[in-house]
Amino acid sequence: MNIFFNVISIMRTSPNPHLDHSHYLVTALWALIFAKCFFFEYLICNYAVPVNSTLFIWSLSILMSTVATMVYFSVQNSGKTLHSIYHSLGKTWSFCGLIIGIILAGAYFINSIPTSILPACIAIIISLGNLVLLMQTRTIRFLFSTLGWSLCAVLALLSPPPLHLLIFALSLTLFTAAPYYLLYRSRRLEIYRALQALHT
Repeated sequence: MNIFFNVISIMRTSPNPHLDHSHYLVTALWALIFAKCFFFEYLICNYAVPVNSTLFIWSLSILMSTVATMVYFSVQNSGKTLHSIYHSLGKTWSFCGLIIGIILAGAYFINSIPTSILPACIAIIISLGNLVLLMQTRTIRFLFSTLGWSLCAVLALLSPPPLHLLIFALSLTLFTAAPYYLLYRSRRLEIYRALQALHT
C-alpha cells in the first residue's frame, strides 16, 4: 500500500501524470533511432557503400520519428505538443539539445569544427548533462551514464574514422537507451504493484 501512495504522490505533483513514465520510453527509442543511424553511417563509410546516407538514413529516420513523437504527445496532452516535449526533456536536456544543434549547424554550414570530432563533442555535452543531473538527483543511473559518455568521448577522440561512429552508436545504446528503458520498466512495475496492492 505504501507503494501505491508513493505513486499517487508522484502523479499529483507532476504537471502531466502520463509523462511520469512514458517519456522515458520515448527517450530510449530516440536514442536507439540515433544509434541505428550512426551504426549504418559507420557501415556505409567503412565498406564504401554508394548510398546517400543523409537522405536515406538520417532524413527519413528523423523525419518519421519526429512526426510520430509530435503526434503522440499531441494526442496524449490535448495538443500541447511543444510544452509536453519541453516538460519531458527538462531544462538540462533542452539546453544540451540547443548546444548540440548549434554545434551541428556550425560544423555542416560554416565548417566551424571538423565533422570527424563531432561524435566526441556531442559525447562530452551528453556527459556534462548527465553530470548536472547526477549532482541534482544523486542517482546511480546518472553516474553510470556520466562515466559511460566520458569514456565514449575519449575513445571517439582516439579512434580513427569511421570507428568513432560505431563507438558513439554503442554508447547511445548502452548509456542512454538502456538506462531510460530500465527506468521506464521500473516505473511501470511500481505502478503495477501499487494497483495490485489496491485490489488486495
